[in-house]
Amino acid sequence: MALRLTQKEDIKIFLLHLLLNVGKPIDLVTLNDIVMEDEFIRRFDMMDCLCDLIEAGAVDKQDAGNTSFYRITPAGVVAAKTLQSTLLRQIREKSVRSAMQLLRFKNRGAKASSRIEDLPDGRARFSCAVADAGGAFMETSLVLESRHQAELLKLNFDENAEFVYRGMLGLFSGDVNYLATETEEE
Repeated sequence: MALRLTQKEDIKIFLLHLLLNVGKPIDLVTLNDIVMEDEFIRRFDMMDCLCDLIEAGAVDKQDAGNTSFYRITPAGVVAAKTLQSTLLRQIREKSVRSAMQLLRFKNRGAKASSRIEDLPDGRARFSCAVADAGGAFMETSLVLESRHQAELLKLNFDENAEFVYRGMLGLFSGDVNYLATETEEE
């Protein structure tokens, strides 16, 4: 990733900007997925800065059963609106766009499934699908030279189904800008 935030203050502004634009409390797993998708910050830095924001009163942590939800507080909103312009426009726009796409996928109730079928010639067929209440909206299969290759694809798909789906959508539609290394525009 060409762009990476390393200064704690920039990371805090980035987190506040995301929470402001998401507009609702989100759980830690979803927040982590959003933050890690574009790799603008490292996971450890996110956790460290999130704790600082909670301590400063800019982010509120609400526990609901076994899950904690995080939301921006009124003080955090003021800070985000005041300081978000210090982040590169490219980072602001891309991170919010990615967050909204990820949340739409999760809110859709999408469920991913995958399987591996060993073929008689020693190759393996990896098949995957993503479905919601309306049925499958993505299905594909690939024949690979070995079961090991198929297992690697299965592992990645099972961990990142929404990213694979978006990648396929981008490739088929010709919108592959997200694959290219971006350069600073500002």
